[in-house]
Amino acid sequence: MMTGRDRTAQLLLAFPSRSAMGREDFLESACNRDAVTLVDSWPDWSEPVQLIVGPAGSGKTHLVEIWAASSGAYVARDRFLASDVLRAMDEGRPVAIEFGDARGLDERAIFHTLNAARQTDSPLLMTTRRDLAQWDIVLPDLLSRLRAISPVVLGPPDEALLKKVIVKLFSDRQTPIEITVLDYALVRLERSFEAANLFVQCCDDFALRSARKVTKQVAAEALQAVRIRMGGT
Repeated sequence: MMTGRDRTAQLLLAFPSRSAMGREDFLESACNRDAVTLVDSWPDWSEPVQLIVGPAGSGKTHLVEIWAASSGAYVARDRFLASDVLRAMDEGRPVAIEFGDARGLDERAIFHTLNAARQTDSPLLMTTRRDLAQWDIVLPDLLSRLRAISPVVLGPPDEALLKKVIVKLFSDRQTPIEITVLDYALVRLERSFEAANLFVQCCDDFALRSARKVTKQVAAEALQAVRIRMGGT
């Protein structure tokens, strides 16, 4: 017979059928509290144009989805068409733009979008993985407008948040993981959202390819793959 301790060690995490992106699914911590406050404070923003900066996997898209659900915003990503964004603003809709790593940007499209947002007082929420200082902006007027924005920065996760993030990522993939395996990985994994995402992806891939569940051996292989992909040894 299994003891209570055994049952805890063998606990399999419950999982839904798809990525959970509702407000109640967002994992809050000190590192993202300012961004959460910004999204929750809508529509009482002090400025119509807002920017959230954070590394890959830090929850920017989730925050955009939460805001879009509450505001009815039109969401554009990466190489967006300025005409679509401006049309949404003309229709009175807020707009969210996810710039990703902010490379290869259409500077004039961004410039016209920022101008339209400020001239019409249209809410505009932008997100990016790279700090504005790292954007390769050539257009002086655009650079000036971007520098006028005070970004909300998503910081690195603490251990408690990282654990919750990994649990959610496994849950979203419908991949069960034992608590003992999770604890084993946490003390060996770089404390970053990128590492957490890569770890879960690798675990899922390795387990599927070998028709195994996520064991400590699978986790160890995944941890090694994460170190290699992130430039470690």
